[in-house]
Amino acid sequence: MAAHEDIRFVTYLSPSIPQLLFEALADHVQRALGRERVSLRVESRTSGPQKGGECSSFAEEADVAFMCAPSFIWLRELRPPPVELLGVMLVFDDARNQGKPVYFCDVVVRNDAPTEAFSELAGGSWAYNDECSLSGYYSLLNKLAESGLDEGFFDNVSCSGSHLNSIEAVLSGEADAAAIDPNVLRIRFREVPALRNSPSL
Repeated sequence: MAAHEDIRFVTYLSPSIPQLLFEALADHVQRALGRERVSLRVESRTSGPQKGGECSSFAEEADVAFMCAPSFIWLRELRPPPVELLGVMLVFDDARNQGKPVYFCDVVVRNDAPTEAFSELAGGSWAYNDECSLSGYYSLLNKLAESGLDEGFFDNVSCSGSHLNSIEAVLSGEADAAAIDPNVLRIRFREVPALRNSPSL
């Protein structure tokens, strides 16, 4: 860690994951360390440093970061790698996790066009949050590759800017489907229970 007074936290996962969570973690670290000061910066453009220049300058900007897996992999490819895993992970309150730090995505589709299989989305539109996202973007690329397909499977693939925006794109009819971080979706359902019965989602 750089020799400076502040411990610099940065999260790339808000607003989809509430900023309050990361503020609470930073506050906990500050209280646990006593006189150390902990700052928190929020980067909301992407789910992590973008491959290339942003990764190369990352070590000068943060001591602790919350980001999606692709950015971590790109950072580890640098020599010397400027990051390492802390070795702990949040376990969210989702029965499908079975109390383990596992990761997956949920695909949301419009209720007015019921879809039973991924193949039925052919020729439709897809929204993803950003190109640094494992759940929102790389999960789609992986699914297409497994099926011997590419993004041409859809008539339109668009970047929404966040998981929350992807949900709204499906609700508004701008997209037929999107892959969403399940923690984001669960929090959104908790905030707006009516979404569970929405005719559009």
